[in-house]
Amino acid sequence: MNLEKNKTGTLLYKFALLLFIFGLVLICACGVIAYLNEETTYKQERLDMTRNMAETIEGLIKNDPEGFAGYVDFYKAHCDDMKIKLDAVGYQDDYEEFNKRFIETYPGKVFLKDVMPGDMPYELQLDYYE
Repeated sequence: MNLEKNKTGTLLYKFALLLFIFGLVLICACGVIAYLNEETTYKQERLDMTRNMAETIEGLIKNDPEGFAGYVDFYKAHCDDMKIKLDAVGYQDDYEEFNKRFIETYPGKVFLKDVMPGDMPYELQLDYYE
């Protein structure tokens, strides 16, 4: 029993305990700082994405107000059938799939010149508007 009291009272034990507590506080502080940094980065990325979407929609409205109004009308009427993704990942694949299906359905025709969205079958319209 006396031997255990001597171990806990030594300068080396106190120094090791102090070093352990310092390391623990340092790890916690680094974790909090990393979390706050990632949260700030995430918020900035979301803000940038929102601005980009707003600029894109603004450009669509300015360049083709009738086309955008048509899109809004179609969306309102068929929003339950549409599968719009919440992120921008994968839209290139969807665009290529739409083009492939359009070419299969209308060989030799040019989209928006020979065939308008309202003239296409419903499923192809969904692909286009999505």
